[in-house]
Amino acid sequence: LSFRLKNHYLDLHWTFRRSPGIKLLESRLWENRRSCLLDGNLCQIPSDSMQLLLLVLGMADDVFRGHLIQRSLWDIRLLLQHMEPLDWQEFLTQRESEGLKPLVINILALVIHALNWRTCDPGLHQALAENDHLLLVRDHEDAMALINSGPLGLSNRHWVARLQPVPIWVYWLW
Repeated sequence: LSFRLKNHYLDLHWTFRRSPGIKLLESRLWENRRSCLLDGNLCQIPSDSMQLLLLVLGMADDVFRGHLIQRSLWDIRLLLQHMEPLDWQEFLTQRESEGLKPLVINILALVIHALNWRTCDPGLHQALAENDHLLLVRDHEDAMALINSGPLGLSNRHWVARLQPVPIWVYWLW
């Protein structure tokens, strides 16, 4: 459900992202929340790492539907550029326990390669190098193939299905 008031957008979801085999607890979303001041109101927001995870999961849905837009790429890039330094090993260990590590690694690689972003966090580059065996997006050409596939691209659906913690046929039937 989306709302728009002038230049302000609000996107509401009934539930956290759901998928077979993923063990993501909604309660974790607010564990390390932060406070921020927005138009004079004190608001609670998820931690930077949880915001990153939410953006990555949203982008994975966009890739699956063949509806990836530049804004999604830039949302992740800008968050990464402005957030507190992240312990990538800890972040990815948590994602592994949730069944999300291959998906997260590949979405982050997609952002880096699609935007030709050579100056991103060295820790992120190191994390991608250490998880090279999980990467399906290895260069700009791979990234652009996903971005340009269009809404009926079965290759995107297959790409996302391959990154799930369950067999592809289970994901397709879900």
